[in-house]
Amino acid sequence: MKKRRLLHSIPPGFPERVAEGAPHYSHWSPDGQCLAFIGPSLEGNSLDLFVISPDDLKSLLVVARSAPLYFGWSPDSSRLVIHQRNRLLVYDVDDRETRDLGRSGLTYRVPDFSPDGGRIAM
Repeated sequence: MKKRRLLHSIPPGFPERVAEGAPHYSHWSPDGQCLAFIGPSLEGNSLDLFVISPDDLKSLLVVARSAPLYFGWSPDSSRLVIHQRNRLLVYDVDDRETRDLGRSGLTYRVPDFSPDGGRIAM
């Protein structure tokens, strides 16, 4: 059994949102190499979407800021589709860039990729 590792901690004084010390909506990438989760920002003033490789604890990245946030992994683990507030974003794991797809809306929640990764449902 591997040792437990602390991947993220909630800043002191920041209100707990789900349960003590628990991030929101943690999801492993399909290939198991990355973990995406929503949790309090490191500054403690918002909820952010983070991506980390548990094998490299220095790899913690903020992918999108400011809730509400919903996301889904592409089948090949190369991208995340993100609903952030009223915007639709895609994060590329290799490029480490988040781009706006120019779609907006508040009436949907969790966007997702098709099984072949070629389309996005929202």
